[in-house]
Amino acid sequence: MTPPMSHAELLRALLKGASPAELDAYDIASKAYYRASRGQHLEAAVLFEAAAARAQAMFDSGEARKVNEAGVRINQALNHWARAGFQFHKAGEGARAMALLRRCADADWLAAGLNHDLHTVAVCWAYLVREAAESDERGREAFEAAFAQAQRRCAALGTTFPFGHPSRMELAAAARGRGLEALAQEIVAPVRAAKPMKRDLKAWLKDFDASAPKR
Repeated sequence: MTPPMSHAELLRALLKGASPAELDAYDIASKAYYRASRGQHLEAAVLFEAAAARAQAMFDSGEARKVNEAGVRINQALNHWARAGFQFHKAGEGARAMALLRRCADADWLAAGLNHDLHTVAVCWAYLVREAAESDERGREAFEAAFAQAQRRCAALGTTFPFGHPSRMELAAAARGRGLEALAQEIVAPVRAAKPMKRDLKAWLKDFDASAPKR
């Protein structure tokens, strides 16, 4: 049986022998998005990781000159690191995913000029909160502590946690599963307030309410 390729070997194959240093970070990321759209999660992860390293190199060398409206030079590396983490997680490489997502959650996205991408930080935290609860014997207490930390850290950046209905739906179910019904209802409140509300969201809320613990 042929042994699986290392990440370096896979990247070389995906770039057809080209060195990432010869390419623009945008071009590498475009290849990553394509692989992700086809469900090729490991391939996408390796490419996003390469795009992040290349974006950082372009920023450090001064090659990346774009600035945001505040005049802060934009470093796209964090966006690519985060997406590498998401894809590694989907590919089953949890340890690698969590390391990247923790790196992104701890980073200063405003200093990187990414003030329009702060929702990505909240998505990183959603993964980290779930992981904290799953890997800690305390379960309930670990979830509460990680959730509160995520809220504080995201608020300090000027964004909301959780961000978006999918994250709220997942985390509300996770909170309920750990006996944190009050927190589950707090998480899901903005979903209830959505207007207009799509049919699939209405169906989810109906099921969510039907599965509520009996008082």
